Amino acid sequence: MSFEKEDLIKLVIISGALLAFYLFSGFKLQAAWGSSSLCYSPCPALTPVAIYKKYNPGSFEYHYYPSIGLNISVPSDWNLSQIAQSINEISTFRSPMQSQSDIFQENLMIKAGRYIHNLSQAEFVSVTLKDLEVLDHFQLMDRIDNATIDGIHANKIAYSYIQNRNYYTAQQVVMIVGPSYLTFTYNSQLGKYAEYLPTIEKILSSIKINKVLLGQVTHNSASLSFKDNINGISVNYPSNWTTASDHYLSSIFAIYAPLNGSADYYYDNIRINIENLSQPNIMNLTAKEYLTVLQDYFKSSLKNFKLLQGQNLTISGNPSYSIIYSFTGTDKIEYELQRLASIKDNKIYTIIYDSVESSFDDYVPVLKYLLSSFKFIS
Repeated sequence: MSFEKEDLIKLVIISGALLAFYLFSGFKLQAAWGSSSLCYSPCPALTPVAIYKKYNPGSFEYHYYPSIGLNISVPSDWNLSQIAQSINEISTFRSPMQSQSDIFQENLMIKAGRYIHNLSQAEFVSVTLKDLEVLDHFQLMDRIDNATIDGIHANKIAYSYIQNRNYYTAQQVVMIVGPSYLTFTYNSQLGKYAEYLPTIEKILSSIKINKVLLGQVTHNSASLSFKDNINGISVNYPSNWTTASDHYLSSIFAIYAPLNGSADYYYDNIRINIENLSQPNIMNLTAKEYLTVLQDYFKSSLKNFKLLQGQNLTISGNPSYSIIYSFTGTDKIEYELQRLASIKDNKIYTIIYDSVESSFDDYVPVLKYLLSSFKFIS
């Protein structure tokens, strides 16, 4: 096989163009990352084409979330995650593994939340960006401020970040209706973002939202009830607190408060956990002894742990014990919690009020209201 002169010229031009692109990309990454050397490993400043086999979604399944008026269709081969990563997570759908060497499942996470007062779209986007900027090596790739989802104004934010030394690319779609918001976050491994993006766009286009249900205003004076006949408890709680996904942090029941403005960053929450006292080392413990053992563990595992209060009390006529403590989280936030324990029928019922030091006192009345309504039922 021989090359004509024209073919040789074309080959030289193509090779030169590829070399120029490589050098340009390298210097672009060098500038973006502030490094003195080129980024030879995969870098999130670029959005490369997919290098895996192309994913083609088959049929789609319909999902409805009545509490927020959300309808959405997702490919039937995407799995619904059984573990919530955050208290305001509605659901997370994970893509199928493409091969045995596939180490990450691309996913779409849906979150919902509520503020005490209405928040503008611009304020909410600003809050969202502030939250994203704490990600390791966060880089804003693209921002679209004039998007719509089911006729509702939305913003799309594309970005990259590093987690556990792995590179990821993501897109977050945010919208707010009155005091309530929804976010849809698509997370992908570097190199697969473009491959699943058409599927994500199809999912987003399927969304239907009942704005009346999503943006409804509830008042703290109203009350809702939770009853669990299997575990034998019932409790009342304010209607402007939102119930979390099932089994969040192994709880049978969890609620979280609305955010108090754009500066509020933490969802103060109350959770109820139940544990069978079947292990020999704990089955004969009292509620106070149980929390004392837990307290000793916290002293060795939580930074700046401080016991603020310990007291006996009763819950639904049952002898119980409570501790209030604080510690510094790995995120440098100063947390303050109250943990109550009550033992009945070889089960330990734990009620946890999870807050931060700056807002702990604000929701103690809610905890007291919940405790006053708590009942053991047969």
